[in-house]
Amino acid sequence: MSNAQRHTHFLDSPHIAKVLSRSDFHFSDLRHRITSLFLVLPPNRMDAYSHWLRLLVSQALQDTARGRRDICRLLSASRPLSVKTPGTVRVTIQDGSTGDVTIHPGQPFPIRVKRVWLTGTTATGISGLV
Repeated sequence: MSNAQRHTHFLDSPHIAKVLSRSDFHFSDLRHRITSLFLVLPPNRMDAYSHWLRLLVSQALQDTARGRRDICRLLSASRPLSVKTPGTVRVTIQDGSTGDVTIHPGQPFPIRVKRVWLTGTTATGISGLV
């Protein structure tokens, strides 16, 4: 329980509560039309709100991957990739080459990824920082 509280304490912030109180945007919209998405956070607040930013990026990746045929195309190259369960992730990197990488939880893999493929991917809980 204390582990969950430690990782969600940022949700107690009045600023975060206000931001999360309403939304007219769904990350799944990224699957249906070209959309520009800007996550604005002042550099001096990165440490304080890094968990919030990670939550948004993870949710965007999950929602854009749902219902897709075999691929999650990222709006810009991601770095690094992290997973919740160990396994292989099939990726296409910036130069256009595709291959498989093995990633373990707690060990972010330093790679710039343009696409994550479902076929050939065994790891779950994939997230990346954009």
